[in-house]
Amino acid sequence: MSVLALTPANIIPSVGNFVRGTAGATIAAGDLIYRDANKLLQLSDANGAVAAQNVDGIAVSSGAAGQPVNYVTDDPELATGAGVAGTPYFLSGTPGKMCELADLAAPMRMIFVAGGLLLSKLNFRPVAGGTIPTP
Repeated sequence: MSVLALTPANIIPSVGNFVRGTAGATIAAGDLIYRDANKLLQLSDANGAVAAQNVDGIAVSSGAAGQPVNYVTDDPELATGAGVAGTPYFLSGTPGKMCELADLAAPMRMIFVAGGLLLSKLNFRPVAGGTIPTP
């Protein structure tokens, strides 16, 4: 599966309304995350466990399990250093990553996460969808 390659050092939010959580696993800036039942941040995954098939935000800082991680729940101009203007991006089957629609397959959960903007920025606004049907 082809994922959008994000470099943690290039993740620069345009908004200052960060949410802070505690990592339940190693998280890098640019990873898509969700809060688990214990309120720990975990990597989202389109074909993982049901709980992992959610996106609560994108990490804007990195941390190992037990460390604090900042994230944003939406950002109209998130600088990422990657992405193509006009391209929609979705939660990937690779934990924590995003991909293009063509990289999704049944029975993954389809979650739109961002639209590509000019200057390698993303309009990050996760929207949950249904499950991709098996043909």
